[in-house]
Amino acid sequence: GVDKCEVNVFVLDSSGKGVKGVTVNLLGMESGEMQVMSNTDGRAVFELTSLKEGQFTLNADIGGVPLERTIRVTFRN
Repeated sequence: GVDKCEVNVFVLDSSGKGVKGVTVNLLGMESGEMQVMSNTDGRAVFELTSLKEGQFTLNADIGGVPLERTIRVTFRN
C-alpha cells in the first residue's frame, strides 16, 4: 500500500501575517526535493506519499535559507 501524510510550512512576515507566493523547499524524502509556493495565508502544503516503510527526517528552506526546525514522519504500509 501507499501511506500518506501532509506537511504544512507557514511563511510569515515580521508582523505574523502570511506571505503569498514564496517558494518553499522540502528535503528528506526518497523522491528528492519538493517545491511548493505559499498560498494567500502563507501556507505551503506538501502532500507526501511513500511506498517504503520507515522514518524520514525532513528539512525545509525558504529561498535557500534552512528553517531551524526539522520534523520526522513515519510511514507504515
